[in-house]
Amino acid sequence: MSLYSGNYELLITKLDQFIRKYYVNKLIKGLLYSTGVIVLSFLVINLLEYFFYLSTTLRKVLFFGFLGLSGISLVSWVLLPALHYFRLGQIISHEQAAQIIGQHFANVKDKLLNILQLKEQSKSASDATLIEASVNQKIEEIKLVPFASAINLSKNRKYAKYAIGPLLLLLAILIGAPNLIPNSTARLINNNKEYAPPAPFKFTVANSNMEVLQFEDFNLNVKVDGSVLPAEAFVTINNFPYKLKKNSAAEFSYKFSKIQKDVTFYLEANGVKSEPYTIKVIPKPVMLSFYAQVQYPAYTGQKSEELRNSGDMVLPAGTTVSWNFEAQNTDEIRVKFDNAVPVSAVKKSEGQFTLSKRLFKDATYTVYLSNSRIQNADSISYNISVIPDLYPVISATEKRDSADKKYLYFFGDVADDYGVRRLEFRYKIEPKEQTATSDLGYQVKFVDIGGTDLKAASFTYMWDVNLLNLKPGDRLTYFFEVWDNDGVNGSKSTKSQMMTYELPTLEEMDALADAKNEELKDNLEKVKNNAKELKEEFKKLQDKMLQKKELAWEDKDKIENLLQKHQQMQEDIKNLQNDFNQNLENQKEFKEFSEDLQNKQEQLQKLMDELLSDEMKQMLEKLQELLEKLNKEETIDQLKDMEMNNEQLEKEMDRMLELFKQLEMEQKMNETIDKLNELSEQEQKLSEETKQQPEGAKMEQQQQKQEDISNKFEDLKKDMQELQKMSDDLNNKMDIQKQTEQQQQEISEEMKQSMQQMQQQNSQNASKNQKNASKKMQEMAQNLQQMQMQMQQQQMEEDMQAIRQLLENLVKLSMDQEDVMYDLQITDINTPKYVELVRNQFNLKDDARLIEDSLMALSRRVFQLQSFITKELTEINRNMGDALDYLADRKPGQASANQQFIMTSVNNLALMLDDAMQQMQQQMSQQMQGNQMCQKPGNNPKGMKGMGQLQKQLNDRITKLQQDMKEGKMPGKQMSREAAELAAKQSALRRAMEAMQQQRDKDGKKVGEGLGDLPKQMEQTENDLVNKRLTAETLKRQQEILNRMLKAADAEREQEWDNKRLAETARERNRQIPPEVEEYLKKRQSQVELYKTVPPSLKPYYKSLVERYFKAISF
Repeated sequence: MSLYSGNYELLITKLDQFIRKYYVNKLIKGLLYSTGVIVLSFLVINLLEYFFYLSTTLRKVLFFGFLGLSGISLVSWVLLPALHYFRLGQIISHEQAAQIIGQHFANVKDKLLNILQLKEQSKSASDATLIEASVNQKIEEIKLVPFASAINLSKNRKYAKYAIGPLLLLLAILIGAPNLIPNSTARLINNNKEYAPPAPFKFTVANSNMEVLQFEDFNLNVKVDGSVLPAEAFVTINNFPYKLKKNSAAEFSYKFSKIQKDVTFYLEANGVKSEPYTIKVIPKPVMLSFYAQVQYPAYTGQKSEELRNSGDMVLPAGTTVSWNFEAQNTDEIRVKFDNAVPVSAVKKSEGQFTLSKRLFKDATYTVYLSNSRIQNADSISYNISVIPDLYPVISATEKRDSADKKYLYFFGDVADDYGVRRLEFRYKIEPKEQTATSDLGYQVKFVDIGGTDLKAASFTYMWDVNLLNLKPGDRLTYFFEVWDNDGVNGSKSTKSQMMTYELPTLEEMDALADAKNEELKDNLEKVKNNAKELKEEFKKLQDKMLQKKELAWEDKDKIENLLQKHQQMQEDIKNLQNDFNQNLENQKEFKEFSEDLQNKQEQLQKLMDELLSDEMKQMLEKLQELLEKLNKEETIDQLKDMEMNNEQLEKEMDRMLELFKQLEMEQKMNETIDKLNELSEQEQKLSEETKQQPEGAKMEQQQQKQEDISNKFEDLKKDMQELQKMSDDLNNKMDIQKQTEQQQQEISEEMKQSMQQMQQQNSQNASKNQKNASKKMQEMAQNLQQMQMQMQQQQMEEDMQAIRQLLENLVKLSMDQEDVMYDLQITDINTPKYVELVRNQFNLKDDARLIEDSLMALSRRVFQLQSFITKELTEINRNMGDALDYLADRKPGQASANQQFIMTSVNNLALMLDDAMQQMQQQMSQQMQGNQMCQKPGNNPKGMKGMGQLQKQLNDRITKLQQDMKEGKMPGKQMSREAAELAAKQSALRRAMEAMQQQRDKDGKKVGEGLGDLPKQMEQTENDLVNKRLTAETLKRQQEILNRMLKAADAEREQEWDNKRLAETARERNRQIPPEVEEYLKKRQSQVELYKTVPPSLKPYYKSLVERYFKAISF
């Protein structure tokens, strides 16, 4: 380094030292100045505040002015010199420093400044040697001058007074008035508060806590302390004064209502103000709104919905509820259900919370709101009523068909709050002496209710018990079970009431049948007596009216009274018919009858059904019309007809009663024989069982069985006695008791001995006695059966003999009537011959009466005689009487018509008897051949083909008879006999065809096409034969009948062939609902229609109420 460079660097260093000292001097001076200014201004504003209690505004101005002044002083006088000392910021340059130094040192003057200037010039000169030499020379001249001494730091002492004076004053104040500076400084610092100058009293807020929960009241308590107390005081809020409540001389209070936010106030009285006070409000958790999203179980069919601001709810069980809460000032929401632990809702965002729960029972829930300051600040309680899925309800009513007790009808209703899933019918067959203990073993049938998930439905179910093939004594238990569609707890069921159907035992059935038979016989007797009484009353009234010139109103009343009695008798007959048919059907359910008994039952049933005729109804209507006209003659004639009609009814009822007794006895005899055979089998089985027992073994079970059989046999002996009474009542020649008495004793003795042998533990001897008893029972049954067959055959022979005799008498009566009729036509009414013919007519009436008695006696025994027998006999009597009246009045022409009617009725009776005799002959032939005892009347095994052959033979004989009549080859009596025989044969064919038609219709088959009017055409031929009017038209008709019968025979043969190739499956017949059941269904339909009017939009709870209301008003 050159000398020049070293001297210059030394010069610069000394200049830098000068500059640093320069700023040190300024820093000391600035500290003194700033201290003085700050302390002095501090004292000034404190003294002002202390003495004048400045307002908050002035305090703020002074406070912030002091801070500003202090800051400026410190920055300007202290901070900047300090920064410059460390060469930060803009400091004085070397030239400025050289000038200051030159001014202080005389020997330096401008030399230092020139050196610096020359140095700058040398930097730009091309040759700086000369300049550097000059600079170096000048440096040498001032090299030893101490530049830093130009700054005299001691001169700053004169400035110390500016700082020491204010500080001493401050110290004196602090010592003399220690509260002055702290109090005024505190008021200046807290320049927001109002400070009052000391007063004769002061306010003190007695409340220890100046915080209040939002939206709650705050009671401010104020005390006044001092020598002078104010009479009243005020609290100023938002520049509005409110008077305090004076509680005592030194105590005041004020109530802040429902505070929502912070409240600042001050107290004032007599110009004295307190410092401001603030009531801090603690934010309270508040529920702004909430809504519940309700999701119903799917099976209820209800759509989800949203309930807003409604905490109380009525919900079906299993519903899921999602609450959404919107709250303010809330950090947590908890929900407590009943006594369970509270559950916290999930916080979705600020003020938004959610909670979900599935409900199954009633609940009370409380919602608690909390934040960081308040726990459970507010709570809201609600109730949830949960409607459980109720059990389905069912009502079932059973009705039984009056015509068929084994056909059951059920009607009922099922309902559920949300839907019925299915309906079942359950039943179980319980054998005799067993009872149901559980549901096991029940058979199930599903019942159609018109759909699934129906809330209410009506059902109808029909059940044919016949299909179960129940045995006597069996018991059915059955009920309906309905299932709901509960999707929460699983499908639940409800059962209807338990219903039973119990078949009586055979013994009970027999007892019921016997009791019903006795009731029927009593009713038959009653109706017969009523008919007899009415007949006599009609006769008496008729005689009285004959003695009067004209009818009076009292006669009309008597006739109307008789008509009412007659109508009541008709009702009794209808009830009798129903009871008879019902009794017959009931017995057919548990008894098997022989074909002979079945035929007799059908014939008796037919007779019963024909008791009430349309002719009787027409008589009643005509008599009623005549009463309105008060026509004496016609009324008397009609009364006579009613008299004869009741006489006819009396005879029919008498015949019915006798036939019923005969049928009852035959049925009882067959049942007794069957019981004997059954007991014989039981005894034989017991004998074999006893034989297998070892000797010396106890046979308690066998003894019990033997005792049961013995008891049954004793009951059977009583039946034998009853049979004997029936036989005696019918005047039969069967002496049942006498012919079986010994067998009864032997059987009882054998069973008694077997019991003794079993008690002695002798199984072999006991078995032998039982076997003997069984054999004798069988022999006794055979004896009874043989006795019955012999009696029937003997009776049938007697009846056939009686029929033959009656046939001869009827033919003779017909021919004699014909002779009298022809003789009258050619006899003058004024001759003795006419009187003789009238006498002959009287004789014919007596003959007809004898025939009537015999025929009625026969009809009481023979089932084959048709019901019109009494009608024809009545017609004969009526026409006999009318004919005699006309003959007595010399009116043979009119009498001839009645005589013709007499012949027609007599011929009809003859034809009927001939047909009955043929049936009886056929029955006897079958009995002799060992076949069944009887065959259905009118059942011709030859069929249509056989009847066609018989019709052809009959046509040939009719043609021959027509030719003989035309040529006059046959005498009158022989011709009449031949015509009557042909008419009888034609009648037999007609009835056979009618019977075939009825049987085929019953079986669902057709006899042939175009046979509907054949019986009518045959009947026309019968009339032609009776009246001996055989013409070409008759022969043509007969040929047409034959052709159609042959055609029908061909069709019948083809149908039989088709039936062999194709077998038809059995089809259940369509049953018609009984009228009483149909009426019940109509009533129920109105209830169903009411159900349809229930608004579908109703909630389940209210909908169920409406449905119950409709159901209540439907009945």
